[in-house]
Amino acid sequence: MRNDPPVEPRPMISVCLATYNGAMYLHEQIDSILPQLGADDELLVSDDGSTDATLAILATYGNRLRLVATGRAGGVVANFERVLLAAAGDFIVLCDQDDVWLPGRLDLVRARLKNVSLLMMNAIVVDASAHPLGPDIYSMLGFHRGFFRTLIKTRYVGCCLAFRREVLALALPFPARIQWHDWFIALIAELLFTIEVRPEKTLLFRRHDYNASPTSRGSTASLRSRLKARLWMLRALAVVLVRYCRNKAGAIH
Repeated sequence: MRNDPPVEPRPMISVCLATYNGAMYLHEQIDSILPQLGADDELLVSDDGSTDATLAILATYGNRLRLVATGRAGGVVANFERVLLAAAGDFIVLCDQDDVWLPGRLDLVRARLKNVSLLMMNAIVVDASAHPLGPDIYSMLGFHRGFFRTLIKTRYVGCCLAFRREVLALALPFPARIQWHDWFIALIAELLFTIEVRPEKTLLFRRHDYNASPTSRGSTASLRSRLKARLWMLRALAVVLVRYCRNKAGAIH
């Protein structure tokens, strides 16, 4: 008789999409995601009270996605927190409403998150009509790693991130007053987990007049506001670090 090795269960992926008045590009984005989902994967959507056709578009997909909330969350960070709290997957993938995923993106996530806790993927920067603007996202941002460099100015972009549940467990619930959820998640990973930065371009990163995030644009905040944001981030990370150490101590005992 053959003694075949046991087949490892395939990790479940939760794609977490936050929407707000995203009707213009939403069909294109969802249509690029669904073919990549495995039988046990899920696409979750939280809508922050859209007043355009976003909810009607989401309804056309039936049970191919799960709409977890439709009322006002109170902004981008709160909306992502709401959808992340509903995620059941082993691997979590953040998703914006106006990009386009390229084939093979989730294959890369499945392969690389077996070895590391957080994955940063590359992207092609495009305009509103999806025409390339020249640089990839790493070149556009001058991407670099490191905890203190990320604290000073983050180059991590949420729509390029995927991470294991162990990272999410420490990040949620998001502390009050953090400026951006992806910045907070990246700092947790820089401080406590393993990270891989991949060269593969796995999505079209769309830049247009209605982007919610200021990626690629210089900050207009005052120096005082920027310092305050980083102090709040350090305070939030101190809480995470205490929780992490307590969890480790509990596991030992």
